[in-house]
Amino acid sequence: MSVLILAADQKQALPVVQSLGKKGIRVTCLSSKSTAPAFYSKYCFEKIHFEKTSDEDKYVDFLKSLVKKGQYKLLIPCSDYSTVLISAHRAEIFPFTKAFLPSHNLVKTVTSKSSLMKIAEVLQISVPKTLYPKNSTDLEKLASGIAFPTVIKGDITAGAKKVKYAKSESDLYQKYEEIRRTDEAPIIQEYIDGRDYLFYALCDKGDVIAYYMMGADRSYPPTGGTPAKAHSVFDTDLKDFSFDILKKTEWTGMVGLDIKQDLSTKQYRLLDFNPRFGATTSLAVKSGVDFPYCLYRLAVEGKKEYMHDYAKVTYRSLFREDMFYAVKKPLSLPKLLIEFFDPRVYYGFDRDDPRPFFRMAKNTFNDLKRSIFR
Repeated sequence: MSVLILAADQKQALPVVQSLGKKGIRVTCLSSKSTAPAFYSKYCFEKIHFEKTSDEDKYVDFLKSLVKKGQYKLLIPCSDYSTVLISAHRAEIFPFTKAFLPSHNLVKTVTSKSSLMKIAEVLQISVPKTLYPKNSTDLEKLASGIAFPTVIKGDITAGAKKVKYAKSESDLYQKYEEIRRTDEAPIIQEYIDGRDYLFYALCDKGDVIAYYMMGADRSYPPTGGTPAKAHSVFDTDLKDFSFDILKKTEWTGMVGLDIKQDLSTKQYRLLDFNPRFGATTSLAVKSGVDFPYCLYRLAVEGKKEYMHDYAKVTYRSLFREDMFYAVKKPLSLPKLLIEFFDPRVYYGFDRDDPRPFFRMAKNTFNDLKRSIFR
């Protein structure tokens, strides 16, 4: 029996594959991209390339044909899209396999920025002040009460691509319309000047089985995105704030909470709720919290293995975030080069499984070339 990893091209898929593979669990990886780094892992027992994952009907039919064979004990979706898809079609898929997820309504709620902020306000979870304009005309009516700078975010989770910052009213209208071209209902949020944190957890109906906290030192895009550099932290207030969120939502499965601490008030605010493994999962595993194996034990074997202790580790995402960060901010290059020679920094490189790391390097350089020529 084996585990099927969906969206195996995502960065977080690789540490999941390596963690489970090292425990002797057979892992199959599925991706729409033949260049998925997880495909190159020696722990990837079988790779499945299916290009039509964006066609929901065809993708679901394909998944049903796979799981009906009965060889997969567990599905692990590694993207928001695959998580929403699996949760929506559980009646068709779960008779043949399982995935450790909450209800579809809850998954849909947390992957919509507007729905997430609204339910957070109902549950008395601290979030940035948020406006929900229906269109540009509605935005004009609300604009008088907006302080600048302000943040415009696309409603459907898509990383930092749908996040823009406005410094003036005219800037606000322009950037709101830019996001509306690909997202029907952007939200407007107050800008919080503070530090970014990530809280990873594996839960069972609000019971936190394993958790890990990290501080983001540098991200790409620089305005807020995937951490290019991060480090282990432990903060009791951050833990309590996060536990409260997970208890109130009665969350089940993996989650990554994006949290910001306001520098002026020291208060924590929830920014985002990612219902899956995060891009810096390898840092958590390296620090001692083996989320993938803990998930397998819980979902497949029914065993709760509480993991709350971890080491202090610093991580750099050389491929891809730090490379793009250096291109975006060339003046930072000397500092980045000095950091490169720090032996204490972990790059996600596994000496026993090096091929995926070099595949990530090749993918990054190819993306850089396309970006430069474009």
